[in-house]
Amino acid sequence: MAIYNAAELAEVTALGTSEAQVFSNSNKCIIKQIMLANYTATDRTVEIKIIPSGDTTGDQHIIFGDITVSANTTTVIDLAMVIPASASVAAKCSAATSVNIHISGVEVT
Repeated sequence: MAIYNAAELAEVTALGTSEAQVFSNSNKCIIKQIMLANYTATDRTVEIKIIPSGDTTGDQHIIFGDITVSANTTTVIDLAMVIPASASVAAKCSAATSVNIHISGVEVT
């Protein structure tokens, strides 16, 4: 029987302009919320990917492309997205050190 535990899947992390892994999981998980906080005076865009284990990152993995995060605001994305075991989440921003990302959800064991 599966056990479901609420979890912080990715702690608050500043995004850069190059795609970087935000988190990876050894077990299946469910992303429930993604928060994007723009702490600058300029609108920024963010791209988020889910990359299955063994795959090379590519455009086919984009789940949110060019999300605009308005200046000095936080964008909250509520969802229920199942992520397979050993997959990873990667993200990048249009400007370095301007947007933080936080991901919360449920780990399934």
